[in-house]
Amino acid sequence: LDYFGHASSFVYLQRSGRYELHDVDDADMFKETQAAMTAIGLQPDEQADTIKIIAAVLHMGNIPLSDKGSVCTVQQDNSSFQVVCQILGIDPAMMQKALTHKLITVSQTERYESPLPAQQAMSVRESLARALYSLLFD
Repeated sequence: LDYFGHASSFVYLQRSGRYELHDVDDADMFKETQAAMTAIGLQPDEQADTIKIIAAVLHMGNIPLSDKGSVCTVQQDNSSFQVVCQILGIDPAMMQKALTHKLITVSQTERYESPLPAQQAMSVRESLARALYSLLFD
């Protein structure tokens, strides 16, 4: 649980504006969630991996993307960016390129990388987060 902070620190959770439910004990709910994962056959290491993936998805929403001229940039020293790369085992330079560039294939041997503007890079980031979350349930 080292990857989690308060719910209000995650952009994806800020959208609801509700971070606490009255008469709900988060620790008890977490224990129930763990018991449910055990009941469906997830081993403790699989449960930990599931929680890490959820943390990566939440942190992905916190990765800032900004335009520098016509090129989108990612601050590699951003803590959420670093957490996502660490959890997923992705080289930060490769993750930055995946978020900020598109690959154009001209032929079987000819490919070009084209920088994305921030708005398109944000769509890539959101799509990656949705795909990663979806894979938890496939």
